[in-house]
Amino acid sequence: MANTVYACKLYAGNESDRLLPVGDSNRCIMDVEKYPLSSKTRHIDYLKDQLAFWDAEYQKIVDSRVQCASSTKAYEAHKLMVDQAKTALAEVRQTCNDAQAKMDEASCGYKASITKKCELIARCQESTWKTYNETLTTARTEEIFLKAQMSTLERIECYLGAFELSDMREGILQCKEKDFEQHEEVMKMSFQARARPEPSECEMDKENVAGYCAYEGQYYANTSNLSQPCNASCCSASCHP
Repeated sequence: MANTVYACKLYAGNESDRLLPVGDSNRCIMDVEKYPLSSKTRHIDYLKDQLAFWDAEYQKIVDSRVQCASSTKAYEAHKLMVDQAKTALAEVRQTCNDAQAKMDEASCGYKASITKKCELIARCQESTWKTYNETLTTARTEEIFLKAQMSTLERIECYLGAFELSDMREGILQCKEKDFEQHEEVMKMSFQARARPEPSECEMDKENVAGYCAYEGQYYANTSNLSQPCNASCCSASCHP
């Protein structure tokens, strides 16, 4: 036991110049069973084992550095791929946004042309109805004179026909009893008023007009929020039903 303590003190003394001594008198790292005191090569054997141990630890460090370098390269390669994908996505989104903006504005042009056509039709219908009513007023004024003339003509024709009958007296009596104002040809001179036609509905394909919910449902519903909000001239904060 005394020899062991002495050896540990000796080893500890030899390690006193190191920053972190590897042995002391209380815990001798040279195991006397593994490195017998009687062995002349016990220090060499110990140092060999220490060298092998630290070589193994150093190899772990080298392997770790290799793994870190490999992982760094893999990370950088993956990051490059992600950056390229982000750039490609941004370019595609910009292309899609530009195409969408053109499509939205084109649909606004379509809506404007349809609206203008409907306004022209409405004005034409209003003007035509006004002309019809003015013409009807004039025609009804003329109707009185036309009916009187036609009634007179039918009366004269009846009397002329009676003169050709064998019983002229009876024919004349029949002409006197007739109400020529209700004669078929006289009634044809009547001008009947017509009901105003229903105005034409302004129809447009809402699925192809920006600003309508049907349009958004068709073109924006399945874009996973990647499409930009519609900023065309016919769009608003919320879509129209």
